[in-house]
Amino acid sequence: MLTVTFLNETVDYRDTTNLTYKGNWNLRGSYNASNVGETGTLASTEEMGATVTFTFPIPAIAFYYYGLPRCCGGLSEICIDCDPDDGGFIPIDDVNRTGDGKNLPIVLYSMRFSTPGIHDIIIMNTSNASELTIDRIDLEVITSSSDSDSTLVASAHSPSISAIVCGALGGAFVLFALVLWLFWFPLKQRRKESTGNRDPSPYVAPQTSSLPPLPSIPTASSPPIKKSSRSATICSGAARRYPSRYGYAPRPGKSEQPSFPAASPPVVSSESASQPGSSTASPPVVSSESTSQPGLSQLRREQDAGPVPAETEGSTLPPEYNEVFANAIRSSDIPPR
Repeated sequence: MLTVTFLNETVDYRDTTNLTYKGNWNLRGSYNASNVGETGTLASTEEMGATVTFTFPIPAIAFYYYGLPRCCGGLSEICIDCDPDDGGFIPIDDVNRTGDGKNLPIVLYSMRFSTPGIHDIIIMNTSNASELTIDRIDLEVITSSSDSDSTLVASAHSPSISAIVCGALGGAFVLFALVLWLFWFPLKQRRKESTGNRDPSPYVAPQTSSLPPLPSIPTASSPPIKKSSRSATICSGAARRYPSRYGYAPRPGKSEQPSFPAASPPVVSSESASQPGSSTASPPVVSSESTSQPGLSQLRREQDAGPVPAETEGSTLPPEYNEVFANAIRSSDIPPR
């Protein structure tokens, strides 16, 4: 992609390399622009036929001629790419009837070309009654650049920058490697010397400790329950039942109960101690024989042994006791299993 930019190149009147003066010229002239508070210098001549020739130092697409306009006279001509002997001059109107000479130089003549190029300009004073001045000539230069040109320009300038960067990185790497070697090499030597002076210790196999086998933990099992051959034993201190408002309740007071295993219920013997001809049935007999494993805690539970046999009571009960509690005594008998 083509990019077009414009640049002004100024050629001062004192540039005698590009400007050629012929005739009587004052190259030390000056002006005082008191209206704007500026002063400057310029070249001037009052000689008729005096000329100045200017050749573009670089290709330009336009030029601008700066000078001071005059109130009286001011007749001059310009020739662009022409032969002075053959004519072809163009008149320049540099007359300012109201000018007092206290302003800055202005553009007296300009031309724009179709294409940039090198051109020759001749400016000549045509009357001895006028003054020709020249301050500077500005050239409008077109600078065109494309992507390829930008790449070429960048590549032309990049080697110097890249060389500086690469040199700095290389120097830093060399310095880092040198510092690392100075610190690492003595450390390696000291480690090597300390390893060589150390006596190698014989290998000692680890001792395995023989531990006695762990004792086997006995599993808790319910011991066999032995049934009594006869229900001839009655737990001492058995609770006697008395009528209550809602039924029968055990006699207050705690009695000594037989101990049973924690997980086994009490076993009632299947045989009942009943005598033929007796008026009351014998109470059930609870077996007091139980086995327990050593070391295991057993729970004790209270167990109602039933009513006391009638024959053991004697004559301490009232005469009507058997008649009142006959049904209770019969219902308390436990049938055999």
